[in-house]
Amino acid sequence: MRVLLLISILFSLSGCYMFTLDKSKRVYLKYCAECHGNRGQGNSIKYPNNPYVDLLDDQWKHTRPTRRDLAKFIRYGYEGLHRYDLSDEEIKLIIDYIKKQRKNVPR
Repeated sequence: MRVLLLISILFSLSGCYMFTLDKSKRVYLKYCAECHGNRGQGNSIKYPNNPYVDLLDDQWKHTRPTRRDLAKFIRYGYEGLHRYDLSDEEIKLIIDYIKKQRKNVPR
């Protein structure tokens, strides 16, 4: 009985995980992490050893990491990039998350 109670508590708490994340990370994880990794580091299961899916380095194939260029790239897509129907707010949140992650990488 105690095991079932513990399992049900853990299961209910696991659903709270996404709500405790900041909004920019939630949106990034929903739309971008599958290909670009949870932190933007690339080398995901979908694209192993592909330097162009790494958003944290400076090897950018089709754009530069400026807010304007990223917004355009996210909105219209390019080659293998999935194109989602995102609001301006969602695009801003994704860019905020990428910028925050890039700041944490020593240059």
